[in-house]
Amino acid sequence: MQPFPSRVSDRTHHNFLEAFWQLYVCKSIDKIRVQDICDIAGYHRNSFYRYFKDIYDVREQIEDGIIHQIVQQTDQGILCGSKETILNSYLTIWEQHSEYLRVFAVDSNGSHFQEKLCTALKQAPRKMFQHSSSDA
Repeated sequence: MQPFPSRVSDRTHHNFLEAFWQLYVCKSIDKIRVQDICDIAGYHRNSFYRYFKDIYDVREQIEDGIIHQIVQQTDQGILCGSKETILNSYLTIWEQHSEYLRVFAVDSNGSHFQEKLCTALKQAPRKMFQHSSSDA
């Protein structure tokens, strides 16, 4: 993989994620084949393996990206000390990722999204105590 991704590389990665998602919402993950994703995305199998280890890695990258955004927004809200900021951030995340969040919320495909999100969010209050004044 390139140390500095290009726009083409970013687009290819994104296209694979989108193709996977089209299949994931209607198929069990164990029924999705790499070739299915490649056919939808319009790339060769070799290209797929430049970005992902396997099918499960695709799902994990989607999950991790969303969790990272949620935690980042939570951290910013905590550091600002504003509940309104946190709420607005969550609403923005919901608007951007509602399709993913709805599926992951009821996912019976072996995703551990909820557990991973809870674990990540448990770390957020620790940051408040590391970065705030004695008021905390």
